[in-house]
This record gives sequence, structure tokens and C-alpha cells, in this order.
Amino acid sequence: MILFRIFIFLYGLLTVIAVGEEVKVEQFNWSHPIYILLSLCLMIFAVKTDPEWLLYFGLIALIIFAVFMGVTTNSFHWIHLIVRLITSITLIFVWNWLK
Repeated sequence: MILFRIFIFLYGLLTVIAVGEEVKVEQFNWSHPIYILLSLCLMIFAVKTDPEWLLYFGLIALIIFAVFMGVTTNSFHWIHLIVRLITSITLIFVWNWLK
């Protein structure tokens, strides 16, 4: 269970780091705080598992928002979406198996 929490925390942290790196290269836009907020949902869940809905909300909302941003900015990346989907589905199944 502790390894699962560490992985969830790192998944959220890596998204925050990716947003930070994107801000360095591109201009800051309205989507960056949303990505950080959704990543914080995962990081909070990793530290305190009482609000289980944070895991589901964070993972699903990150996918939906990534698709939305990819379509609206014409920078949709199928491989990135597939990796995010596989990771999210795996994390949800592992969480339900562990609890």
C-alpha cells in the first residue's frame, strides 16, 4: 500500500514538474493552475486516503482536461493520452484491489 501511495504522489508531482517546465518554455496560460490543482488532488490522496473520491476525480479529470486542451490547441498527442489512460486505469484497479 505504501508503494502505491508513493507512486500516486510521484504521478501528481511529475505533472506539476511538467507544467513548471512548460511555463518556462511557453507563456503562462489559464490551463496551468487547473493541471496543478488536479495533480494536488492526487498528491493529497497519496498522503491522506480518507477522501477516496480524490483519486478518481484527479485521474479522470486529468484525462478529460488533457483531451480538451489537446483539441482546443490543436496539439493532441495520442501516445500521451494512451499512456495516461493505461496508467489511470491501472491505478484505479490496483487501488480497488488493495483496499
